[in-house]
Amino acid sequence: MLEKLFGGKNIEKIFFFLLINQRCYGQQLSRIFEQSVFPFQKALDRLENGGVIVSLLEGKTRMYQFNPRYPFLKELKEFIEKAYKFLPQDQKDKYYERELLAIKIASFLLLLMITRRPENIFLFRCHSIIHRR
Repeated sequence: MLEKLFGGKNIEKIFFFLLINQRCYGQQLSRIFEQSVFPFQKALDRLENGGVIVSLLEGKTRMYQFNPRYPFLKELKEFIEKAYKFLPQDQKDKYYERELLAIKIASFLLLLMITRRPENIFLFRCHSIIHRR
């Protein structure tokens, strides 16, 4: 959709992913989109060199996010949000929103474990049994 404007489909994918998930790393994008990591890494480097995104190391993993100091960040995000609305829902679910859903589920399960109420432990065990199959 925006690949002609941004100069490549991987930059579009990165923008949509960052819009929904706030952060990403090259191998993660490679796994989700089932493509080689090299084109994503090249696109991430290009965006970082342009000041649109910034990176930070978490352990050995280089994480990327939108650069909060980028002068046109608000306008860029608004533009990407509008374009994202036109993506088919199956693409949104498959590529962009499943990571967010997994994080929400993990956070919920962690909260259940932390509270250690008997009913929460029961729910956690039921969830574990269901997803083992």
